[in-house]
This record gives sequence, structure tokens and C-alpha cells, in this order.
Amino acid sequence: MAGWKPCTIAEVVEDITAQTFVLPVVQRRFVWEADRIELLFDTVLKGDAFGGIMALEEQSGEVPLFESRPFSAHGEELHSTPLERLEKRTWFVIDGQQRLQSLYIGLHGCLRAGEELFFDLYSDHKALFEFRFKTIGKNLPEMVSENDDPDMREIRERCWYRVATLFDSIRRAGNSWYTVADELAERYASDDKAKAGAIRTNVNAFGNNIFSQSRLGVDSVSLNGDDDHFQKRQRVVELFRRLNDGGTRLSSYDLFASIMKGFNWKMEAFLDDILAQHEAMGLTQNNLIKLVFLLQGDARKKTECINQNDANFAVQNQDKIRDALTLTQRFLEAAKLKDYFNGGRCSFIPIHFITYYVFFKNASQSYFDNFDTSHPDFTPMRDWVFHSLLNSAFKSSRGFGWNPNTTGIARILEIMERAKGKPFPIGELLQIFKNHLHFFTTDYRPEDLDKLDRDFAFYVIYDCQRQIRDVDHIQPKSRLAERGVVPEKINSIANFQLLDLRTNRGSKNDDPFDKWLNGSSKGELNVSDRVGFLERHLIPADPTTHEIEHFDDLLVARAKLIAKKLSARFQS
Repeated sequence: MAGWKPCTIAEVVEDITAQTFVLPVVQRRFVWEADRIELLFDTVLKGDAFGGIMALEEQSGEVPLFESRPFSAHGEELHSTPLERLEKRTWFVIDGQQRLQSLYIGLHGCLRAGEELFFDLYSDHKALFEFRFKTIGKNLPEMVSENDDPDMREIRERCWYRVATLFDSIRRAGNSWYTVADELAERYASDDKAKAGAIRTNVNAFGNNIFSQSRLGVDSVSLNGDDDHFQKRQRVVELFRRLNDGGTRLSSYDLFASIMKGFNWKMEAFLDDILAQHEAMGLTQNNLIKLVFLLQGDARKKTECINQNDANFAVQNQDKIRDALTLTQRFLEAAKLKDYFNGGRCSFIPIHFITYYVFFKNASQSYFDNFDTSHPDFTPMRDWVFHSLLNSAFKSSRGFGWNPNTTGIARILEIMERAKGKPFPIGELLQIFKNHLHFFTTDYRPEDLDKLDRDFAFYVIYDCQRQIRDVDHIQPKSRLAERGVVPEKINSIANFQLLDLRTNRGSKNDDPFDKWLNGSSKGELNVSDRVGFLERHLIPADPTTHEIEHFDDLLVARAKLIAKKLSARFQS
């Protein structure tokens, strides 16, 4: 370490504004949520320790070691840029970004949604200095609720004041900043000693801890002058990796991203641009970096094995990777899988290998234009994904020694490497699952339905559309249990349907199915279109199967309808 620099928070905010403090390209994006920033300000005003800052200090006229970006005043993502030489002494923040960015946004800007930080000037300083983010201050609560403060603070009213305004007022007041507290007390509590006292206490705590006390310390990093430019960059990246253990945790792929940006600064724009374009299909930074490794034939890349070739491959093939992902998105739409993957709640493995296939197919953007008629690969690609998902092939504990993220990816990659530029190898891919999984089928029989992935089976049953609904027992669980029906039958997929929340938790509730189907509530029929309802939920039309006494008949008949629906998915 070259030295320790004590600073006030106000001084650091000024340096951030002047871009004396900047973020090197290896830094991750800002990830703290509003509630964490609010608690940071409480910590600051209480005078509690909240850690030091570590930065690489470089002098005016030097060639900077890293490309950099300024801190964001409004939470937006800014891109790094290269500089030939520094025009002033500059601090490249290696550790402490989240805290500095939070302080900068709270005192000088807003979150991405336009929410600014407000301070309740009536806060009880002995308990909590209360801060809240809000777009408009008048929309904040005017009173303290019991949920907010079960101990019932003395002053029940609230007095929200914009933090950026308070910061600017104290800054302009200079050495007489304490007069700001008097002015605010006069304005908001001229006739109330308790409120005036709270305002003075809180504003003085703000001024003292933001402007007067050196609450921040900056450790500057020194590097071996004998190392070349590349070696120095990698030493800082390694330091960044080690410091991760003590700060805001990074995933392994956040570290991968930082290391790759250390090799090639254009990786930052590669990640940001492609993620922004393909977020709707569930693409994340982790998945994108995994894709880069897979495209290079590496299924199990480790941190210590990342090198400059990885970063260069991504940057040099950026357009081709983007085009492959665009084609994959079109495939998902044509295959009616878009809704299922939207939101990123599912395994990305099938998307990885669809993208891998079209990448090495060197396919044009019109590749899937004829998917509905004469496309040679669309149907096998679609069927592979559907069979895989129905059989939970990408979930763990489905076979002895089977881990989809290690064993699975490695086995699939072996086959896909041999299939570059050739017809899609659905047979070989399905054989992997048959060899490794406890259960795998492409012949959907009624007796096997409960071995399938229930979530994806529902997705197919309801015409490949995501349903924001409750999972409902057609015949109520409690009624069946009273009759001694075993749990395996009660919880069979043949006794489940998806119902809207209001119906399931209202009129349907605990009624036997036939009574509810044919009944009414509050003067209205429970089901106005019974024929359409039964067809939509694949419930047999025979009314005797709707009676709880014939529950077994319902299970048999409905299982056949579900199996038929699943099988039909592969005939269209």
C-alpha cells in the first residue's frame, strides 16, 4: 500500500463529480437495492464504521492502467472508455464501489427509476435515522405506523426532506452549516420543542458525519514498477478477486467477467449490449459467459484457466454471437417456448445448445422463416427441447452420477461438436438422457404422467402459455383425505388444474367438483361455459367422473386426455 488518505464523505462526492474517483473497467455493475442504501445512511449518521476504500492511484500525464467509467448519478449503466493519458491524478476504485455509488446517488442523484432519497427530520436518532427512496416526497407516509415502529417513537408525524437539497444547503453554508438546522427547525417546528430538537439533532448528525468528520479512508495500491502493463492489469484483477471475499459477494461469473474485461476492455460493451438485447429470453451475464466458453469447446472453464483468448473470442465474434442469439429467440417464438423461458426461471442449457448449433451452422437471419413447412432442423430441435423439459433432464438428481451442469453439458457438447454444420442430432442427444436418467420417455403414457416435470407439463397442457394461476385439486384434498384416498392419488397430476386465484380461493375452495361446477355463488353461476371449461382443463365430459365417489374414474379418464395432449405436441 502506498498510503492512507482520510476523507470526508462530502470531499469524496466532490471528487466523484469531478471524475477524480472513477471505476476501472474490471468493476462489476452497481447492484445494491434501495433498502440497503437507506441503511447505509443510517450507519453513516450513527458514526458507525462501514469499511475503507481501496483504489489504484495514478498520476497526471500517465498512461492509465485501465479503461474507466464515471460513477453514475442516476443509476444508469455507463460504458468505459480508454484514455491516452490522464489529465489529473485519478483514483481507480477497486474495492468500495457499492458504498461510494450509494452515497453518490443518495446525496447527488437518484435511482434509475427516478427515485430520490428523503430523510425524515423527525427520526428518533437513538433508534434509526430513517431514509426512504421515492419519486415524489409527498407520496411518503405522513405518520409512523405500528408496523414501522412497534416501540412507538415519541414523534408520530413524519417530516420528509430531500437529501440532495439538505446536502446542497449545508455545502453552500460552509463553516456555518449548523445554521441550516436552525432554519429547518424554524420552518417545520417553530412551536414544538420536541420536533425542533429532533430536527436539530438529525441535521447536525448529517452535517457532522457527511461534512466534518473524515468518515472515509482510501488505501492506495502500489504496483511493482518492473512489471509490464499487462502484468500490472492482471495483478489488480487478482487483487479484485481476493477482495471479493470481504465485500459485496460476486458470483463466479462476475469474477469471470472482471478477469475477461481485464484482458480486453471491450468485453464490457459486449456483455452490456448483448444482455440488453436478449434479456427477454432469460439471458444473464452468467449464461452469456458460459456460452462464450461453450462456443470455444470448454464445458468446465475454471477461473484460473481464463486467458486473453477467451475475451478476444467474444469481442471478435460479437456480431455472430448476437445473430445466433437472435435466431434462438426466433426459434423459441416459433416453437412456442418463449413464454416458458421468459424471466430466466428455467435451466438455460437447452438455449445454450440451440444457440451453439445455429452459431456453427453459419445460419442467416432468415434461417427459421420456413419453420412451419420445410425446415429440416426446426422439428428435431423443437422436439429435443420439449422431450428434455418434460422429462426434467436439466434438473439434478434425475440419474445416478447425473449433474446437468457438469455431466450433462459435457456429454451434450461432445455430440454437438461432431454435429457442426450437419443435421440436428436429436437421436444422439436423446440417447444421452436414456443412458443416464432414472426415467426418460418420448412415449407419453397415462401411467407415466407423475414421473414428468409437472411445471412444464402444465405449460403444454395449457397451450404453451405461462399461467399466473393457483394449482388447484380438482377434487378437494381434504374431502379425498376424509375418504381415505392415498396421497399419491390426491396429488396426481390428473387431479390438478390451474385456476385463477379468485376462483380457487373463493367459490371453488373446498367443494366437491360436481357441486362447484354446477353450482352458483352470490347469485352467479360458478362456471358460465361448462363445456368450454372442461375442454380447456382437459377434464372428461362424462358427469359421473365429476362425482367424488368416482374419483378413480376421473384420474383414469383425465390421464388419457393429458397424455394425448402431450403426444399431440410432437405431431404438429
